[in-house]
Amino acid sequence: MEDIDNVLISNSFNSNSLYFYRGYRRTNEIRIDHASSDHIESMILTEIFRQACIAASEQYLGNHEYFVPIKDTKIYKIFISKDKPLYVQVIVHKSRKHSGFCTVSFWQNNKCCLKGYIVGKIYSVNMKDHLAER
Repeated sequence: MEDIDNVLISNSFNSNSLYFYRGYRRTNEIRIDHASSDHIESMILTEIFRQACIAASEQYLGNHEYFVPIKDTKIYKIFISKDKPLYVQVIVHKSRKHSGFCTVSFWQNNKCCLKGYIVGKIYSVNMKDHLAER
């Protein structure tokens, strides 16, 4: 894991549009007032979900485009233990010229614990500069 306090995923292993990460639960950025002793809280899982999608889309789209999430859906299947490694699988899809989505699944003990997707818009880097000037 990197030394940055707000990074909750490892560097990726990828093949085409399929990316794999290791998820981490410790961060100094998110404070939880009622921490569970046995499972990872959904706030942390949501941030891992978001970071994995952003990281995978950056690698997939390269330096000329970027992905802006606009909607996400998650289905929690079973609790994710704090004691076992968490693996994250992301598949990036570019569905139309300016649209795309990431399907995301969390795995622990060879079982899918969480699955979902993030839908977003894809912009060129030039458009990002244009929007920033407004």
